Amino acid sequence: MSNYDGKKRVSFYPPLTSIHSRQLFCGISIGIYYTLAAWQKNRNLFCLTVLIRPLTSICFWIEGGSWKIVSTWEGGVAVLIANALIVRILALKSGTILADYP
Repeated sequence: MSNYDGKKRVSFYPPLTSIHSRQLFCGISIGIYYTLAAWQKNRNLFCLTVLIRPLTSICFWIEGGSWKIVSTWEGGVAVLIANALIVRILALKSGTILADYP
């Protein structure tokens, strides 16, 4: 006789701890902030992320293990955001595009 009751269960190994739950919550919150900042065309927030992401990347790299993958992602996104901001500033200065927000 089986103990299976017909309900599908999700099992995490190792089990999620309270710190994992907090990390998941922070990740979702940051995603919401980025979406809101993009909708508001808030360049200041993105400029701050270029400063913070390398620090985060270093912390993840020091943690080691699979966190090095996250570290690479954080560093790569910092470079992408910095490039996007630089291209935007150069385009504004050259008159290629008009400023649509302050």
